[in-house]
Amino acid sequence: MPESYACGMYANSAVAATAVAMVGIWLLTRRRYLWGASVLCIAPLLRMDIMSIYPLVFPLFCFLGMNWRRSLGVAAVATVGLWLMGGNILNNFGTYAFWNGMIEPVDRVKAVVGCYSIPGMLIIVVGLVMLFRRKEWLLAAVLLLPIVTEHLVYIKMGCAGKHFLYALPFAAAMASYAVAWLVDGVRRRRPAQMAIAVVLFLFETCYVVVPVWKTNL
Repeated sequence: MPESYACGMYANSAVAATAVAMVGIWLLTRRRYLWGASVLCIAPLLRMDIMSIYPLVFPLFCFLGMNWRRSLGVAAVATVGLWLMGGNILNNFGTYAFWNGMIEPVDRVKAVVGCYSIPGMLIIVVGLVMLFRRKEWLLAAVLLLPIVTEHLVYIKMGCAGKHFLYALPFAAAMASYAVAWLVDGVRRRRPAQMAIAVVLFLFETCYVVVPVWKTNL
């Protein structure tokens, strides 16, 4: 997924917000609820739209075997903490949703493809299918929900790969199931191994230049 390494080439508040939010989510999985909620309050101070992935808290707690009351409690702590620090998520999301005066639908499609790449999107879909086949419903919800919510927030103005940066950790986790399935499937099949190696080599070393003809009017 191109944006997974492109984000390391520029200084952007989204990169820092993603790192902080991932630490907060990790603390929640370690049952450090107060610390996790506190860190989740800090991330929006770096970038408000990081909260587009926060709905994953509810299926995450269910996946960890916790009840819905505790999930609501952590969400409430994060919300109150953000409000005390002057954050207003509703105004900011409204700004993101309607800032679309010069952004065409084709620009948004290019941004999505540029973020994940076409092979990346295929692998993510295969990973989701693998989760469904294993009946990992809650885990699928944890990984899929932040991807969906972020794309909904940027549905009208997402015009660059960096706008979908927050979804990458979850997309990568989903893709890992597809990779594991591929590795297991070709482990004892020499022709399949060679075919995959050739495809990966071509994908990493070759590119196609599409000529653009301009006419003078």
